[in-house]
Amino acid sequence: MREAKAWAIVAIPILGAVGLGWWLATRASSLGTTLAHANAQKVLLLHVGSEPSGLDPQQVRGIPESTIINCLFEGLLISDPSDSARQLPGVAERWEHNEDYSVWTFYIRPDARWSNGDPLTASDFAFSIQRILTPEFGAFFADELHVLRGTEDFHKGKTKDFTQVGVRAVDPRTLRLELIGQLPTFSPLLLTMPGFPSIQQPFFGSANSGIEAPNGLSRTPLLAMVHLF
Repeated sequence: MREAKAWAIVAIPILGAVGLGWWLATRASSLGTTLAHANAQKVLLLHVGSEPSGLDPQQVRGIPESTIINCLFEGLLISDPSDSARQLPGVAERWEHNEDYSVWTFYIRPDARWSNGDPLTASDFAFSIQRILTPEFGAFFADELHVLRGTEDFHKGKTKDFTQVGVRAVDPRTLRLELIGQLPTFSPLLLTMPGFPSIQQPFFGSANSGIEAPNGLSRTPLLAMVHLF
């Protein structure tokens, strides 16, 4: 029988690496698991079932990992809670496609920010797709992106030139994706990890460290996690 695990995701101000470590050291032991205490401490308690294998949105694939990551990151689109077949704006405030659904354009919200205040841009999404498709990276979801022009050849190492792939950060707020053909059902793919951004620097350490401090960076105000039990 697998041991159940609980994680606390803590909403805290930007403290920097030293400040974050001090905050966790002084507060981690005081984080209770009761709802009243969690509310008072601005802690979101999650029961994730088992130990997550990691917290990199472009690498993980399990339910425990996804549960935590969905609290820390936001993709281009989100699912409508009242209609799972419908997508709502996430980081993209709006999107459009051409007549035959082969080119999709997403417009990033002007107020989109990483948790350290840096702007979240179209380049972060383009970088995420390139990262997933890099053969050495070994992303589980990479094949799902083969619907984009040129991605299969890049993923299989037939070309190393990502400019030949149908992914363009037209400007900081505009992401254009070109498909290999007509695909009216393309948008639901962006609800999963391939639709999440990557900041262009390492962000997460080991998922087994007990405390996750992702160099301070997430897509929400939830910045730190404490492994309770």
